[in-house]
Parts: sequence; C-alpha cells; structure tokens
Amino acid sequence: LAPEAVAAATAHIFALRPELAEITAKVDPRNAASIKLLHRLGFRKPGQAERTVQVAGEWLDAAYFALARPAA
Repeated sequence: LAPEAVAAATAHIFALRPELAEITAKVDPRNAASIKLLHRLGFRKPGQAERTVQVAGEWLDAAYFALARPAA
C-alpha cells in the first residue's frame, strides 16, 4: 500500500504545484524500509544532517531525499 500511496501523493503535489521542481522527504536514517521505498519511487539522497530533531530527549539525525518533477 505504501508505494501506491506515496506515488499518488507525489503525483498530486506536482499537479497542484506546477512551480515545484522537486519534492523533498526527511527520513530517520535508521528506517531502512522507508529509504528502500523512496529509492524504489525514484527519490535520490542529496544529503544528511546530524541532530535535527529531538524525540523523548534524544537528538536524531535525518536523511534527506529528493524527487525531481517528472519530464512532461
């Protein structure tokens, strides 16, 4: 279900916002399933940042992925 939901959401966002060149996703780098899903949908990893959010007193890193607008 997740691949279909994310693919539909990204298509909808690009349709609603024609000025967007890409969509960015922020993921916990320990979440292998989400990273695999993003790769399967064509997202690329432009970067990673350390200690971006604090959850229950613990600072967590973030991996960033981007999906370019499909060619028309």
